[in-house]
Amino acid sequence: MGGRIGTAELVVIFVIALLVFGPSRLPELGKIAGRTIGSVKRYVNTLETELASEEFGDEEVREVSKEKKTVKKEVEVEQETAEARTSA
Repeated sequence: MGGRIGTAELVVIFVIALLVFGPSRLPELGKIAGRTIGSVKRYVNTLETELASEEFGDEEVREVSKEKKTVKKEVEVEQETAEARTSA
């Protein structure tokens, strides 16, 4: 299973939360959870932006990207060579 939660899982989570916390507290807990998730997402985005700007300058990012493309091409050539050897 990937990192996704399906409809069935959401229904089970909702029913369990309803039984544990009751219908009166559920909206309040939903608001708190939503605010917390939003806050964490904003923090992570800010942190990623700061790390990217401090650690890696634009030139370094370009170099890494270029190296990645070079390695990918080399791997593709090696795969083609190996396939040609096995088919011959």
